[in-house]
Amino acid sequence: MANQSSVMKITPEGSGPMSGKRGRLLPLAFLTVTGILYAGHVEAGVCPANSVPDGKNLVVNGTFTNQPAGPFPIAAKTDLGGWTADVPFNGIGYAPDTTVTIANGKLDDGAAGAVSQVPFPGDPANKVPAAVSWLYSNGNDKATSRVIWRQTVKGLVAGKTYVFSGYYSNVIRPDSKEAFAEPIINVGADGKSLGTIKVLNHSDVLSGDGGKDVWKRFEYAVTPAAGKDSALMTIADDLVNLIGGDDLAITSLSMEACKTTLTGPDISADKTKLSFKGVVAATSAPQVITVTNKGQLDLGITSVTLAGLNPADYAISKNTCTAAVKPKATCTVEVTFKPSVIGSRVAEVKIASNDADTPVLTIPLEGVASAVPAGAISVAPLAVPFPVTEVGKTSAPQKITVSNTGAADITIGNVTVVDATKDFVVDTKACAKGTKLKPKASCVINASFKPSSVGSKTAKVTILSDDKTRPSVVATLAGVATPSAVGDIALASKDIQTKGLPFGELLIKTTSKPKTITVKNEGGGPLTISDIQVANSQFVADKTACVAAPVAAGKSCDIAVTFAPTAVGPQTGILSIISDDPDESPMSVVLTGTGLNDALDTDKDGLTDETEATMCTDPTIADTDGDGLKDGVEEVNKNGRVDRDKNGAFLETDPCVADTDGDGIVDGKEDADHDGKVLKEGAAFLETDPRIVDTDGDGINDGVEDANHNGVFDRPSETDPRVVDTDGDGIEDGFEDANRNGVYDKPAETDPRVVDTDGDGIPDGVEDANQNGVYDKPAETDPRVADTDGDGISDGVEDANHNGKVDAGETDPRVKAQKAVLGDSGGPVLTDLEGGVGGGGAAGMAFLSLLGAGSLFRRRRVAAAMAATVAGVALVAAPVQAKEGQFYLGAGVGQSFVDPDPDTNNTGYKVDDDTDFGGKIFLGYDLMDFWSIEGFYADLGSAALTHPTKQDGDIDYKSYGLETLLHLPNTKPGFSGFLKLGFGKVKTDSNSIPFDEVENSQLFGGVGLEYQWESTVSLRGEYQYFDEDAQLVSLNVIKRFGGEKPVPVVVVEEPVDTDGDGVIDEKDKCPATPAGTRVDITGCAIDSDNDGVIDSRDKCPNSPAGARVDSNGCQFVVEVEIDSDSDGVLDRFDNCPETAPGVNVDAHGCPFVAKEIVQKFSGVLEGVNFHTNSDRLTGEAKSILNGVAQELLEYPEVNIIIVGHTDNVGRADHNKALSLARAKSVARYLASRGVDKNRMKYAGKGEEEPIASNATSYGRAKNRRVEIIVDQYQY
Repeated sequence: MANQSSVMKITPEGSGPMSGKRGRLLPLAFLTVTGILYAGHVEAGVCPANSVPDGKNLVVNGTFTNQPAGPFPIAAKTDLGGWTADVPFNGIGYAPDTTVTIANGKLDDGAAGAVSQVPFPGDPANKVPAAVSWLYSNGNDKATSRVIWRQTVKGLVAGKTYVFSGYYSNVIRPDSKEAFAEPIINVGADGKSLGTIKVLNHSDVLSGDGGKDVWKRFEYAVTPAAGKDSALMTIADDLVNLIGGDDLAITSLSMEACKTTLTGPDISADKTKLSFKGVVAATSAPQVITVTNKGQLDLGITSVTLAGLNPADYAISKNTCTAAVKPKATCTVEVTFKPSVIGSRVAEVKIASNDADTPVLTIPLEGVASAVPAGAISVAPLAVPFPVTEVGKTSAPQKITVSNTGAADITIGNVTVVDATKDFVVDTKACAKGTKLKPKASCVINASFKPSSVGSKTAKVTILSDDKTRPSVVATLAGVATPSAVGDIALASKDIQTKGLPFGELLIKTTSKPKTITVKNEGGGPLTISDIQVANSQFVADKTACVAAPVAAGKSCDIAVTFAPTAVGPQTGILSIISDDPDESPMSVVLTGTGLNDALDTDKDGLTDETEATMCTDPTIADTDGDGLKDGVEEVNKNGRVDRDKNGAFLETDPCVADTDGDGIVDGKEDADHDGKVLKEGAAFLETDPRIVDTDGDGINDGVEDANHNGVFDRPSETDPRVVDTDGDGIEDGFEDANRNGVYDKPAETDPRVVDTDGDGIPDGVEDANQNGVYDKPAETDPRVADTDGDGISDGVEDANHNGKVDAGETDPRVKAQKAVLGDSGGPVLTDLEGGVGGGGAAGMAFLSLLGAGSLFRRRRVAAAMAATVAGVALVAAPVQAKEGQFYLGAGVGQSFVDPDPDTNNTGYKVDDDTDFGGKIFLGYDLMDFWSIEGFYADLGSAALTHPTKQDGDIDYKSYGLETLLHLPNTKPGFSGFLKLGFGKVKTDSNSIPFDEVENSQLFGGVGLEYQWESTVSLRGEYQYFDEDAQLVSLNVIKRFGGEKPVPVVVVEEPVDTDGDGVIDEKDKCPATPAGTRVDITGCAIDSDNDGVIDSRDKCPNSPAGARVDSNGCQFVVEVEIDSDSDGVLDRFDNCPETAPGVNVDAHGCPFVAKEIVQKFSGVLEGVNFHTNSDRLTGEAKSILNGVAQELLEYPEVNIIIVGHTDNVGRADHNKALSLARAKSVARYLASRGVDKNRMKYAGKGEEEPIASNATSYGRAKNRRVEIIVDQYQY
């Protein structure tokens, strides 16, 4: 039997003779539905478990619309709008006996007849919509079953289950007093029946339907056999030999496929990448990938393979993913790494399955292989110098450390000493033959110098080991032997000997007072000083006293030194004392001093008067251009000019121009903290840049965005010149303010200060989907207009979720579509009918004659309320309540009259209830004692409408506007009547009823009575007329505020102290002292120690009198500068402070690099490229770098700097960061190929150092490069 979960439950019914409609007895008849062949057993009307119908109807014209007019006597040969029949087709309307027709809408042959049928109303439970048309069959006069509907349903899939369904009804009148046969239907296809259904007589109380004219649903589930892709579906009348009486209605036929509700297989892995570290030819420990089926169907894994660049270096050691994986179950894949060569080795694990979304799951494999570990011997130092030693004495022992710097053990072999003169004592016990050294372990050989005769002495210590790359290492011992009785030079002052001799600051072209260096002889014999030399002509030494004669043992002599600077800045000299002391000749003393320029900085702006003389600035005014920034803050590098880059852009602000970038804002407003820098937090600007017209790059000048040029973002009137998108709606300010004038120009532009310009609830950046500032028809809605398509519905109502898309259940705000029409004809319900008092209707005219027109009110309860109000106005007479200058706030509730017009457009709706509960709030101001103005918002409730066949519903009314009140004078204490007139809007809305607002801009009117207590609280009763279909009678409570005229105040002018330092301006000699500064009685900053730096800036407030101080008020400190490795370059300038003795160095203290080495390793790395906007190396780049790494490994003494460069496309800060990341990526890759990371430095220059023009694509390509520079060459 058919599935009974339908419009009305199908119940078994009895059968028996019934009287015919036309007075003849008709035999019992059946309506038969024949069905399709199906494979397997499926219960009728039910999809398989975990499946539902897919909602796609394959039946053509199952609701019998667009039918041919007919008639067609031989119906089986005629296409009747997508179907055929074996009975005559009589066209549209009533069906004569033994024919079929199509009925449109309700069919009723009157009270005297027996036929009555309404159209199918729809079946929400099964998501079937209403249908106006239906197939009407009236009897079968043949002796056999006759098909009344036939159609070949196409597009079926063999083995798939479908649901064939439809709706039927008995057409006999429910109240018919005659008895008729009850039809029976049978369901099937291709000549095979699926089942029969008896169609009840609706007047039969045994049917259980209470005599109602109902539609019922039938369902059958069918599965096409193999090879079938269509089915001939038929509905036949089995009630044979009957002319009339089995009247039957059929409609909404459907064939839908069953679709599963289960999700498919879903493959997932617990690892996104496997990383290995290994040794060449050795197999690593396995790593496990766990695969999970997160779907609801079995996951079939078809293969697990290795792919990528180096798959041969990996192996799948174990795989349990060889069978189907059940839902929520797991399997595992184990991978090992066995590299064949040193370096980075990459591959992939690919897992193929039946997951439709991820047919192949890829897991990257990364491995780094290193060489087989080996030991490495290291001996330090290789040259062992001993101090000059007297014959017969023994020096302090020197250590020779033997270390294992490799990754495996080494074994020490023989340690031999070759010492021809036997002047050295070597102890090798700690490093004896057979000693094993673990990685990072060491042993020590101790050696001493004990000369037996005068002269230079040498010896060699040879250390053998099993280090295959360095089996023999030789350390050289060297010492000088002197006679036992010699002079020993020393300085009397240990400070001078260790720290040097400082002269402090001295004006150039002047000479200091002499300072003395006392030289002592602490030896046992005489000390001969042959010469005293100074390596800087600005220092002069008088050597007379020490060179004239030898210095006897225990005696001393003095060297007088003076400083006469000829250059500005720190100066250093080396005084060398050359003597016959075998240990300390020459003895060096560092001489230091600072030459000062005698130029002045009169205005204390950070630029000397001499520098300002070459510029446009005034040396007597700290801020020449008056922009709030000192000249020295603007002219940062103090070179006497305003610096620009190669493209002419300012690198610093101009101290002679208040607005350097010409954007209308003075530099001191843009640089708010006056530090000469652009304040940022990460990439975000906290200040605008005074060097750039458009700081945020949105196309609008800073001075246009900051309209009042105060350097502050004033909400909400301005856009933010520091932020590209002020309102955060996704559209740059320069696109929204299209003409870049800083003004919101209606209606051509959107407002860059407001997220939703048109107030429709959808942000501008959602409506302008591509965020180009242009309304692109027809793809977008207009962010400047609340109702793009002009259909009367706001875009934000049509696009309910405000996502800029047309989703299920939404209308398209870009397309104007006719509102849905309910019933057989007509249009939408009309609201806001006449535009208020001025609308021209009878009601509006009646209001203008309010005092004598009771006919205004069309409802008794409104009339009664109005009568009471008007009566009150007529009876009272008292002073008005308003008082000039008072504000008041009020709220009230009452009863509303809301009466839309459903009749004009023949909508079929009727107003069921035109009154509701209403309320309002308002804010007012008393302009005069008899005249007030107030703004209000009112919720007028809803009008209830009904429809005979459609869903009932409500139309909501709301209003807002501005009104003026005229208070009527009278003599009753506390009471006052008033009249109102105003303008505003009446807005209507409905979620279920189509409507049109005729005129929502309204002229309002009203009348009322108000009583006020002495507490300024009032009670007001009033009637308001908004429109013909919108009125309100309300009771309101009001509270008034203020209103008293102020008593004139006598202003006493107090002394002004502009800078707030406690000294009034008329006595203040420094009226612009910064806040918090301590001042004297004249209002000027205090300088307690008279060093020229005021206390508020003086970090050393107690400097000695006459001491020269820096800008912080502290004395200049001179540090003694030394040269640790004696290569002639002071340590603070020495980039290589431990250079071996005798090595020639450059100006930076590093060994000169051989020219051929520089040429070999310097230059652009051609072909080393990266993925777009990334630091990831391409495959070609890695191949090139493999060769570079090999060469660097062949020259371990070469250190390099890797420098990244870009073109000028994009932001400069981004380019610099990208160039640094790319240089670092190259260094990282070279390190992965075995190059010691300590040999490499890297830097990023961005677009700062182009080698070609950025104006051409060729030049930009040349500028995108990576260079190598030789940093140091170790001899």
